[in-house]
Amino acid sequence: MAHEVRDAYLKLRPPDYSEERSGNYLLIWGDLPHWAVVDCELHNLLLKLDGTRTPCSLLATHPEAVREGVISYLQAMVEAGVLLDPEQEVQRPEFDPPMIQNIALNLTRRCNLRCRWCYNLDKPVSSEALSPREIEKVLRASRRLLGEHPSLTILGGEPLLRAGDLLDVAAAGVRCGFTVIVSTNGTRVTEDFARWSHRLGLQVQVSLDGYNAELNDAVRGKGSFEHAMQGIRTLVGNRVHTILSMVCHSGNFQFLENYFDLATSLGADEVRFIPLKRIGGAPGSGFIPVPLKDMLLGAYSLFIRRPDLIRLTGRDAFTIVANTCRFSTRRGSCGTGLQTFLLDSDGSIYPCLNTNLPEFHVANVRDKGFDLERMWEESTVLWNIRRVTSVNEPVQPCSVCSVRQWCLGGCHGETYALTGDLTRLSPSCEDLRAAIIEMLWMLSERPDLVKPAEVIC
Repeated sequence: MAHEVRDAYLKLRPPDYSEERSGNYLLIWGDLPHWAVVDCELHNLLLKLDGTRTPCSLLATHPEAVREGVISYLQAMVEAGVLLDPEQEVQRPEFDPPMIQNIALNLTRRCNLRCRWCYNLDKPVSSEALSPREIEKVLRASRRLLGEHPSLTILGGEPLLRAGDLLDVAAAGVRCGFTVIVSTNGTRVTEDFARWSHRLGLQVQVSLDGYNAELNDAVRGKGSFEHAMQGIRTLVGNRVHTILSMVCHSGNFQFLENYFDLATSLGADEVRFIPLKRIGGAPGSGFIPVPLKDMLLGAYSLFIRRPDLIRLTGRDAFTIVANTCRFSTRRGSCGTGLQTFLLDSDGSIYPCLNTNLPEFHVANVRDKGFDLERMWEESTVLWNIRRVTSVNEPVQPCSVCSVRQWCLGGCHGETYALTGDLTRLSPSCEDLRAAIIEMLWMLSERPDLVKPAEVIC
């Protein structure tokens, strides 16, 4: 194959975006998707591949070792669709629709705290929550729709307000082949819950929005930090896979290193830091989101200084964006109603956590004749959501953007909350684009700072 490339007349598919920094060039092909950072010499070589010359002729004066290295690289670019036969038409590749990777379950809308940016803030509490048996029936019905390594995220409200039912549902999730993650505020964790979590192999994520009481309690209420700390210690003491999760805003992100150090001192397994989304109570909370580009640069700088902290990453904003860019997989959208759905406590189904609004109600599992597979394949609500959120559809202004396959249009639930229209450009579009481009440069310079992921959802 390398021999064929060496003597082939090849032409470069024109990149959708090009940027030079310090003699290196970032090239992006948005349709494929593919990106590369090359030095000046290789960049000039690629530009000379116009369909009238072969790599062999262009490399004739180079040492054999250099020629072989470049030919090997060009072979990879042929396989990626970047280098083409001169007669080959440039086409937009198709992609196979993905399977479901995550089911989010609101076990209850009740909560013992009132966090200022809660996505469920001021939503009514249903008095007829699903039973564990009803939930297990849905999980079993989803089996043929699931991808590899599916996850079930149990949240609320505060799921530990239904502690007994929570463990029954978690056990059912494990039996159905899900990785089960419980998202809790940590204040209701008991020794009994921790012991059962360890036995079942659950992962427990504790929301803690700062490394001290001052930062956390400003969001979650006075005394919540100390109660959560006790819950974390109980989980760690029972060898439960424990994740500390911080929503980042302009007042706490500067203390990210302190947060990692707290997690280390507590013996936690992971740190998750994610951007504040302007949904639910967030727009009126007074908290200001940190631009994603600033988050990525801040984390990058931290991990260069403190590589010992990388072991705690995996589901944080930096690692998720990095692996999304590293995989360069052609995808339809952010995954709402495609790779995930929300099962609410009253049996209602929504495309995702951030679209749990009446206008996006898909069905209720208690509806007469409800069939999950038929709903997934035939629901007009889901098909419309999938269409209008697809970054490849002409209805989306993202459809011609060079980085759309990596940013995926941002959070469409947030866009809807801020604009009232799913087809509008994300209000964070410029920041998202800049963040993706920055991440591509960072990956080219320090790929060792990123913990690899098996699945990107």
